[in-house]
Amino acid sequence: IYPNPFENEITIEIKPNSITIEIYDLNGISIFLKNINQVKKTEQIKLERLNKGIYFLKIKTREQNFFKKIIKI
Repeated sequence: IYPNPFENEITIEIKPNSITIEIYDLNGISIFLKNINQVKKTEQIKLERLNKGIYFLKIKTREQNFFKKIIKI
């Protein structure tokens, strides 16, 4: 996941065929959800609507869940 911190967009490098990307605010409220069925090597996620701050990114695959703190500047 890069860049982090980010301004308007993050790029996620992924290998599985289908994933769910979800972003939560600091209160644990889901503010972004995207299901991707045909995954490329990288996926760009535009997040210009988010306010500056700290968020938590969750990537869910069939095998596991991955969490990462991301910061919008």
